[in-house]
Formats: sequence, C-alpha cells, structure tokens
Amino acid sequence: MSSTTAFADTIRNQTLDLIKQSQQATVDAVEAWAGLIADGSPQNVDYTSYFENLPDPVDTTEQIFDFSEQLLATHRAFFTSLVSAVAPVAEATRRTAQEAAEAGVKTAKSATKA
Repeated sequence: MSSTTAFADTIRNQTLDLIKQSQQATVDAVEAWAGLIADGSPQNVDYTSYFENLPDPVDTTEQIFDFSEQLLATHRAFFTSLVSAVAPVAEATRRTAQEAAEAGVKTAKSATKA
C-alpha cells in the first residue's frame, strides 16, 4: 500500500470516528432532553392532535437512508463509468510520458558519450 493510500485511509478512519462520536453525543443529548420533557411536561396538555399528523419517524428515517443509498450507488456507477471512459486517455498519456522519458535518457547517454 502506498504512503498516499495509507494516509488517505488514516484520514478517512479518523473522520468516521469523529462523526460517530458526535452522533453519539447528539443521541445522548436528545435522550436527556426527551427525559426532561417526559418528566416535566404538563399532564393536561393534549399533544396527540399535533403528533398524529406527523409521519412515523422510523419509517421516515428508513426512507431517507434508502434514498441516500440509492443516490450513492448511482454516483458510484456514474463515476466508475466516467473513470473507465477516461482510462484509455490516461494510459496513452502514461505511455507517451514513459516514451519521452526513455528518449530523454537515450539523448543524455548519447550526449555524455560524445
């Protein structure tokens, strides 16, 4: 594995760890807030009329993440196709650069012999 790949992996892992930590902190804060509201909310207030019109939060979350997964899969397929389309140009450029480097080495060797 190249040092660039290892560095990218390290950054990616650290970023994901940081995101997980902040997500857990958010969940902990919301749980604490919900506990305070549940313990301290007035018993004579009827919240059902407001909440009965809201979609189920678990279903909504599933729908959002299903869409996100589909979107990510679409982006992956697009960029894979894009890179595949460019690959021949990249390979031709690499060969041309290699040939130029080899020609430069030959020229340099010829110049030193003369």
